Amino acid sequence: MGLLFESTLLEVLCILLLLCWVFYSNVTQKYSYWRDRGVPHITPKFPFGTMKDIFLGRKHFGEIYDEFYKQFKGERYFGTFSMRKPTFVPRDPELIKNILTKDFHHFSDRLEININKKKDYIHLHLFNMSGPEWKKMRMKLTPTFTSGKMKTMFLLMSKCSEQLKEFVDQEIKYTSVLDVKEALARFTMDIIATCAFGLDINSLTDKDCEFYRIGIKVFQPTTLGIILQTIVSFLPFMGKIISMRMASPDVSEFLTRIVRETVEYREKNNIVRNDFLDLLIRIRQNKSLLDDDEKFNGHSDTEKKKSGGKEGLTIEEITAQSFIFFAAGFETASSTMSFCLYELACNPEIQVKLYQEIKEVLAKHGGKLTYQALQEMPYMDKVINETLRRYASLAILTRLCIEPYKVPDSDLVLEKGQRITIPTYAIHHDPEYYPEPYKFDPERFSAEKVRERHPYVHLPFGEGPRMCIGMRFGLLQTKIGLTEMLSNFEFGLSPETQIPIAIHKRAFVTQPEKPILLSLTKRK
Repeated sequence: MGLLFESTLLEVLCILLLLCWVFYSNVTQKYSYWRDRGVPHITPKFPFGTMKDIFLGRKHFGEIYDEFYKQFKGERYFGTFSMRKPTFVPRDPELIKNILTKDFHHFSDRLEININKKKDYIHLHLFNMSGPEWKKMRMKLTPTFTSGKMKTMFLLMSKCSEQLKEFVDQEIKYTSVLDVKEALARFTMDIIATCAFGLDINSLTDKDCEFYRIGIKVFQPTTLGIILQTIVSFLPFMGKIISMRMASPDVSEFLTRIVRETVEYREKNNIVRNDFLDLLIRIRQNKSLLDDDEKFNGHSDTEKKKSGGKEGLTIEEITAQSFIFFAAGFETASSTMSFCLYELACNPEIQVKLYQEIKEVLAKHGGKLTYQALQEMPYMDKVINETLRRYASLAILTRLCIEPYKVPDSDLVLEKGQRITIPTYAIHHDPEYYPEPYKFDPERFSAEKVRERHPYVHLPFGEGPRMCIGMRFGLLQTKIGLTEMLSNFEFGLSPETQIPIAIHKRAFVTQPEKPILLSLTKRK
């Protein structure tokens, strides 16, 4: 016998119905948000809002936002819903410029992420930081990515590119088809290992390399992780209760051990290697990061102003900053190079033109790949920019409104806490800016064509103060890898090549769903 009814079962059913009603009300209470404000929007549906296809793994972020984007042609902005949360989506490039740059102080944070700071400290890196903490860390790290630092790291990268050539030379003896994605992933992992952690691993020949295995694991979403993230999306307060870790324990432990051992060894023996970790050690020791020529050019005073309040870095902070270097530099560069080689295989006339430029420039430098040689390849820049347009590493950019903001030339006021999503993929494939958007055409990035477009319709690295701090590093390793591959091998389509390439639907960064298999022949 129940407390209120004759049947205990009836009471249980009533409680369940009440909980379902509370859950439904909680999720749908803001579904009228954009309608009440007169903002054109996608009609939300319980329980996913407008993101059903994303949460069910049917489409990737780029596809779904491209579909939304096309429905609001002529509008400056529109609204969507992620579960229960309304999201503001700007279409107008000038409005995007305001959000990313001009009115940055209103949108200086990315979306808040529930991070277990004690267990998941490796995710307390620059990308996830907000407020004063982000500003201080950005100021500390900015000097590590100057052109002078890139010249130094080029020497470390060039050794990895030689290992890449040797690896492909061996592979071509046994097969005419290469999984370029795996080869370039291992190549970029070798670069990250040597530049960020001071390790010479050569994962190209060591197939069981632990460093590479950990790198792959970072980008493999688990079923449990997807379920927990979905729960937190529905019920944000559950984030603290679940105490969800974004990184698996073995990833955190492995990287922390590598960083701790390397830092302690270098500090004890006064070893200087001029890699990324060495620069972080110098920050830890409160030493200047500027080279003599940079000090001479007047950057010393600027560096002092940018020193921030908190001095030095802890081992945990060094590990976190090394991790974002590890994660961002690994998958993004390898996928960009792989997509590029695929497009060059599909467009042999473009490949021939790029090869001729590489051949002529290297001849001017004695047949050697040098840092200066890479600066003298304008067609290479066009090809890479077009690849980044077609396959931007981040299909969307996110920001958070941290103080009320009146949208220019409108009556709409964005409230504090409002989520912003900039649909990079959709903008990059808008025929208004890029006619025949799915055609691979490097000439879109000729100086004349670039001048004709709004500068904020090409956003592969973001823009403004929160644009990718490692852009120079990413472009440098991409240029090195492509130059090494194209100067020695010709790439073509094989019967095993997937056409068109399918994009991984659950991946955070743009990457192919399946291996990119291309035929290759040795150049004479």
